[in-house]
Amino acid sequence: MKKFVIIAHARSGSFMLATGLAGQRHLEMHMELFNPHPVNRRTLFAVRRPELAADRTASRDAYYRDGESAAEFLSTYVYHDRYGPDVQAVGFKILYDQARIGPAASAWQRLADDTEIVVIHLTRRNLLATLVSLLVAQATRRWSVAANDRGPRPAVPPFTISPSACADFFRSMQSDSARIRSMFARHAVLELEYECDLVADFAGAARRVLAALSVPESGPLIPQTGRQARYRLSEQVSNFVELKAHFAGTQAATYFDESTAVS
Repeated sequence: MKKFVIIAHARSGSFMLATGLAGQRHLEMHMELFNPHPVNRRTLFAVRRPELAADRTASRDAYYRDGESAAEFLSTYVYHDRYGPDVQAVGFKILYDQARIGPAASAWQRLADDTEIVVIHLTRRNLLATLVSLLVAQATRRWSVAANDRGPRPAVPPFTISPSACADFFRSMQSDSARIRSMFARHAVLELEYECDLVADFAGAARRVLAALSVPESGPLIPQTGRQARYRLSEQVSNFVELKAHFAGTQAATYFDESTAVS
């Protein structure tokens, strides 16, 4: 059985990818096992088989608790051999900033030490769009929208972002991406981008994941989430023109496309 992990930064489409893969019969796809909020960890760890509960009182209680060894949790509840015969690959998703301190940090060492784990590294090319999407999600407290949700989206008034805040965010994301690539240099890694892979051809991207895991396709590969907002960056960021001028001639200049939508 193949082991895998989806590693991504916030607002890169990791939930879209994970939920789009979750319906595949031969995959056991867990979500954010190390989400910072315990109530979310309990919800997102969808153990569907009672026998996986081990020493927990019920399968729905088999989620990571603060203070536990994350490495042991992964070995006991995720990367084990107690799945049914249909399951050919098992994995979960983790964000750059999750499980970084204390016993939870052992999750990263567990992943790095096991070179049999296939890494799906998901990034978003436009880091300004990433930052704006994050700020909108934080303001609305709405982190995902169902693909079939045609209702109104919560409106967020246009806001300003300082050049220094942008620069700090860009550097942080680039540093974290480089750290992940270095940490998993010995692993089989599939690199995906939000814009050119998930948005442009979700089914094709999902098939690349299945191929990397040697898992046959067993159902439709369609995104289960939709866009959070329906505005362009230049409409959401009130000082967009000023920021574009500030970053002109730098590597970040490509992020300032007036037509780019917030999502």
